[in-house]
Amino acid sequence: MGTMRLNETDRLEAFSDSVMAVIITIMAFNVKPPLGASIHALNGVLPELLVYILSFAIVGTYWNNHHHLLRATERTSGAVMWTNLFLLFWLSLMPIVTGWVGKYPRHTLPAATYGVVGLGSAIAYWLLVRMIIRANGAASPVARAIGSDIKGNLSLVLYASGVAIALASPVAAYFLYAAVAVMWFVPDRRLVFPDEEPLVKRSTYGPTDPRVRVRAPVKRFPLMREDQDDHPYGVPAVGSGPRRQPRRFGLGAGGSMLLPPPSAVPHRRPPNRDGRPVDNSVVRRARGGRT
Repeated sequence: MGTMRLNETDRLEAFSDSVMAVIITIMAFNVKPPLGASIHALNGVLPELLVYILSFAIVGTYWNNHHHLLRATERTSGAVMWTNLFLLFWLSLMPIVTGWVGKYPRHTLPAATYGVVGLGSAIAYWLLVRMIIRANGAASPVARAIGSDIKGNLSLVLYASGVAIALASPVAAYFLYAAVAVMWFVPDRRLVFPDEEPLVKRSTYGPTDPRVRVRAPVKRFPLMREDQDDHPYGVPAVGSGPRRQPRRFGLGAGGSMLLPPPSAVPHRRPPNRDGRPVDNSVVRRARGGRT
């Protein structure tokens, strides 16, 4: 059974996915259930639940856009790997500030710290995109899809504004943080390649490259026996008598390949295993010179 070899972008994506999954799991564990079955008990944990939903949306949008970004990436570099690790560092701080804001939702310092973590994550993702473009070139699919990167630049502005506004109104800052998540909810459509087909077209490393996910079907010609000459398609006729011992012409590896005589296929020669037509001179020499 064959094994599939992962390339650099697949390994980077798999590692990042596992880290983001752990981050979401830790945030879910920090949300405690209500201490009672009343509305009053639910209101006691409502701030923690709301900030968890916001943090889940932020990490989820990073995961979604990060997935499409790496799918469109052909080559990575050391700078790409370190920048990706820098992004994961800022996202790993999300459970800490989520729990802090959940306990003190109307205080300015937790709200501003939440925005600082969001701003750091946005800067790290912005740098990751630039490192990928540098590794793949200005004419790469990522560079063409990102373009002027309006969403990336606007995210930096909104997070920075949220940190400043949190010092006066934490609730208004939360709305700015939520606006960033909504803006990134739908990834750039130019990064989404349907059915992975463009990856095959862009590959320049030959058919053995692991990024080539589409394989052309291999056509094989069935081997025929000499006693099937009675039918033009190689099917023995009814009442044709006992089968004759097939002769080996020695055209294949080890002398085990069998070819039908010309009368079996009058209008078409059977192809070789590689799809090329059989050389008639080779067939005549293998049969002792007879046609």
